[in-house]
Amino acid sequence: MAAASASSLEEDLSCSVCCDIFREPVLLGCGHSFCRECLSQHWSSSPGRRCPHGQKLVHFCETEEKPICSKCKQSSQHKGHRVLPVQKAVKDRKVKLSTALKQRLDALTNKQTGSIDTPDVKTRAEDTERKIKRDFEQLHNFLRDEEETRLSELRREAEFCNNAQNARTKKDIADFSRRVKDLEVQDAIRFLQDFNSTLAIVQTLEPDPPNLDEKLDVAKHLRNLKFRVWENMKGIAPYYPVTLDPNAVPSCLSLSDDLTCISNKEGCPCLVQGSEGIADDCLHSWDVDVGDENAEWMLGCCTLNNGYTPVCPEGGFWAIQRSGGAYQALTTLTSMTPLHLSRRPRVVRVQLRPSTPWQKAGRSVRFLDARDGSEIFTYTGVPCAAVPVYPFLFPMKRPTTLRLLPAEVNVTVGKDASFMEKNGNSIMTFIACGFLFLLLIVSWMNSELH
Repeated sequence: MAAASASSLEEDLSCSVCCDIFREPVLLGCGHSFCRECLSQHWSSSPGRRCPHGQKLVHFCETEEKPICSKCKQSSQHKGHRVLPVQKAVKDRKVKLSTALKQRLDALTNKQTGSIDTPDVKTRAEDTERKIKRDFEQLHNFLRDEEETRLSELRREAEFCNNAQNARTKKDIADFSRRVKDLEVQDAIRFLQDFNSTLAIVQTLEPDPPNLDEKLDVAKHLRNLKFRVWENMKGIAPYYPVTLDPNAVPSCLSLSDDLTCISNKEGCPCLVQGSEGIADDCLHSWDVDVGDENAEWMLGCCTLNNGYTPVCPEGGFWAIQRSGGAYQALTTLTSMTPLHLSRRPRVVRVQLRPSTPWQKAGRSVRFLDARDGSEIFTYTGVPCAAVPVYPFLFPMKRPTTLRLLPAEVNVTVGKDASFMEKNGNSIMTFIACGFLFLLLIVSWMNSELH
């Protein structure tokens, strides 16, 4: 048995051309192996780069997934392997490939026709539709309540004006009635003598003009009506400069319906990016409620995260964190910069600031305590506006909740600036330079005189 095994092993390790043990063995696509020198000599003496055996590949080894010849099938190299005729292997694989192609074709056809039959897409679409309808119903209710409030106020004022007018009309009627009675008791001769003058007075007699409380203040009810309604709507329709990307939230994190609050209830180590990247050179600012004294978190900005980059500026992250009760800036790959704060910030303000003429290194990210505006840390060297930067939140410890806060919306009325308003700084700079130049000339002249 041992001799047979040794003979089989020697056969497997021998070149079928020189019949010696392999020297620099080369494996061909057909599964045959030869010495590199034997193969080179064969190819140099025969047309084409064919296998020296020259046997047809009529079998397919499913174990090694390659075609083989009849001699290889009988060798110990394929002993115990599942070997099929080439035609049978081709037929089986054509059926398998045809099934896969049909499934893919059906999926692409459904996608092209716009059918939403993927369970995940269908569920998300239904959930999003429900939230949209709920938010619009809230807006509809607000507008109906606002309309009823303003109409009720209008009706009350109209009723007050009507009552005031009715009171004045009654007074005028009483005055006319008194004049008629005076005429009825007047002496006939005197009546005839004064008739023409009395008639002239009566014909020109007008009631007293209406008082201010009798006039309906139409302008008060219609002046900038839609704008004033919009101002009141801000209480139920806040503006968030940053919202989170629901497609980037794993199931172990909980995201609020308005995409502004993320909670870690299962100890899930995962950050969530904003739904939009910032790709301009303007000032952007957002506030984050970082929770109580037990919360542990990380927040800041990053380039598009693929999940494998280190959390530091070299990896496209500009962030601070609170871990173990201490604050750090993640400044390098191997170390962090401790942040010594005089008090725990309840709300952290993040500012992505534009580049400036004197700051050639690009944009900067600044972290502030929103209560008093005190600086926590500042990164410089953030890529220019051509590279989108995404805000992100990372509730690191369970249970930690991070909440984006709404921004205050102010409306300003634009106007054309005057020449001085547009160019005042440039003019003042020119005047100052001219004055300095004049001082230099005077100083030079004094030095020449002395």
